[in-house]
Amino acid sequence: MPLFDATVKWKLAFFIGTPVVIGILKFCYEHVASKGTTSEKKKEEQEQEQEQNQSVDELEVSAELKDNEFCETNPKPDTRVHLAALRSANDYKNEGSRCYRDRKYLEAIKFYGMAIDTCPEQRPAELAMYYQKRADCYEKLENWSMVKEDCSNALEHDHRYAQAYYCRARAHEATGDLKDCLIDITASCIIEMSMNDDLNKFLERVLMKTARIDAEWKVYSQAPLFANKFDILSFTRSFATDEMMNGSSDAPPPRGFHRALSAFHKEQFADVIPSCTEEIDSSEADYKMEALLMRGTFQLFRGACEEGKQDVDAVLQKIHANVQLRISTYLWSAVLQVLLGKKEEGLEILEQAEKWHPNNADLFYQRALLLCDMERFHEAFWDFSQASQLAPRNATTELQKHFTEYRIAVREENQLGIQIAIKELQESIASFPPCADGYSMMAQVRVDQKDFAEAMKCLQKAVKLNPSNATLLVQKAMLEEHWHGDLKKVAMMLKAAISVDPQCYLAHWKLGLVHLMLRNLTKAVGNFEKACFLAKDNDELMQSYKFRNATVAKMGAFQRLRIVKDDPLLLADLGVPGSQRLVLL
Repeated sequence: MPLFDATVKWKLAFFIGTPVVIGILKFCYEHVASKGTTSEKKKEEQEQEQEQNQSVDELEVSAELKDNEFCETNPKPDTRVHLAALRSANDYKNEGSRCYRDRKYLEAIKFYGMAIDTCPEQRPAELAMYYQKRADCYEKLENWSMVKEDCSNALEHDHRYAQAYYCRARAHEATGDLKDCLIDITASCIIEMSMNDDLNKFLERVLMKTARIDAEWKVYSQAPLFANKFDILSFTRSFATDEMMNGSSDAPPPRGFHRALSAFHKEQFADVIPSCTEEIDSSEADYKMEALLMRGTFQLFRGACEEGKQDVDAVLQKIHANVQLRISTYLWSAVLQVLLGKKEEGLEILEQAEKWHPNNADLFYQRALLLCDMERFHEAFWDFSQASQLAPRNATTELQKHFTEYRIAVREENQLGIQIAIKELQESIASFPPCADGYSMMAQVRVDQKDFAEAMKCLQKAVKLNPSNATLLVQKAMLEEHWHGDLKKVAMMLKAAISVDPQCYLAHWKLGLVHLMLRNLTKAVGNFEKACFLAKDNDELMQSYKFRNATVAKMGAFQRLRIVKDDPLLLADLGVPGSQRLVLL
């Protein structure tokens, strides 16, 4: 959902890139001929035109002007010798550029080396440029170690040379050094104000790659973590017709599946999986299939999706007679596919389930939720309508139907449709017993209408109905940011949500974003790390690791750029840019 959706879709590169205030005129003058990250063809054309237009007289005037910068603190060398050396270095550079354009890279390397050897040490800008041009030649030859070495030499002479960071980042990517690659490309984005599309795409690609690697390692290495009680109960209660989750536990026998079912109803969730395993391993098991399904379900709640999938698949392969159990298994199998990031496969499973039980309300409801997540709202509305007809007493289904109708009208800019959907949503909220979900949906509607005061009243009603729901407290914090923009107050509200539920993924992730905007980078990393630990599905994992890695890279880039408290690069990035506020919401 637009305001409270945890899955943020935007271009992260624009968020991580930092606006730049151009330095003093001397800095601009020394770098205008050598910096920039334009495409190679355009860069070569500009370079050739510049070299053709630059006369010896212009070079001498430039040298004399820059020599004056050293006269106050350093002994000035003989002007003629200095100019002669600079002129020779420039000639070698021009020869190297001609060889580069002719794809004679080894010869170009030789001439650029001669330019480096000839250029006076008092000319750091020119030396940085010559090293960078030689690095470009080595890149063409895929000599990555020399690319890194020459880029590093260029940065020793000019530590804010965007092109050198960009080139070295490409070399790091080629050799699999993704951590250094991410820091270098972030530094280049900071210098370039994130206005270069090539840089932004490169940054996004590397962030996705590092996030995927980290997410896979987390799944492989980290012990599964149980979801909190609120999430488990909310999720299971969304299955209105599931006999296993909604059945009675009046007479719980002391062992096996019935003990697992009793533990579930008593909210003793840690006992469910061992009890199911006891039933499955028993030679006299009467409820082996039910135990497999329940164990698979709770493997899901532990974040052990692959293990859960094995149990659920085993049930699907063996059931023949019990249609209700089979439909429940199909539903949980679809949910597992979605959590593994395979949404289309989840839809296919639900379509198979519909053939077995075309009048099951849970099937239509769960498929509608998935379709909403895929932004296929018209199909979702139809499924919500079917679920509402099959389970007319289910308040959440009816509310979701009208809220989806509202989202369709908003997308189509249908003002009449918006008013009708809002009226129907209000009537549904009034016709059912007080429901936190309904007030949360109405809060989103009021935010869209910029009626923030009324939206806050709706959320306060929702929190009063369900004070242990930390997600509602997160929504209040996000509304406060959207309404007043007081990030310090938002941080306090998010900390309150975490105190209610320390395992609330959304609260930790949002707090990380707030700290990022407040320039508390170390705290932001800590919150993103916690979000990575608590993430339960592929989308949450990827999102958390992308932000964690991007923030760590920004800290590294600040060090390489030698950014200090009053640095123009940092001062230009103060405040809350609009792009970052959109992420928070």
